[in-house]
Amino acid sequence: MLLLTARRISGRLGRRFNSTASQPKSHHASLYSETFPAMVPIFLLGSAVYLGLKLAQMKLSQERYLQDADSHVASLESEIAALEEKRQHTSTVSTPVLVSEPTTPRSSSWRFW
Repeated sequence: MLLLTARRISGRLGRRFNSTASQPKSHHASLYSETFPAMVPIFLLGSAVYLGLKLAQMKLSQERYLQDADSHVASLESEIAALEEKRQHTSTVSTPVLVSEPTTPRSSSWRFW
């Protein structure tokens, strides 16, 4: 029984392979068996190149942003220093002396209920 089943399977396989060899290969089969496997390394290489370039672009963009921010901070610090120097210069030149009179306690207009 086992020998008979093995002969049937091998006979069917032989007929199937023989029957497909006599027929021309379909365009879809050749596309999937020849073109797509050849495109896998190209796809992987293209993806790696794209991701590498995107990473480099992001790094350069961040560097440029940091340089712009540093220059903006430096300009603001110099502006603050100039304003402080101007304020100190004006305060040393003319310091008005305020003479305050002794104040007498006034009665409060607020009353507790």
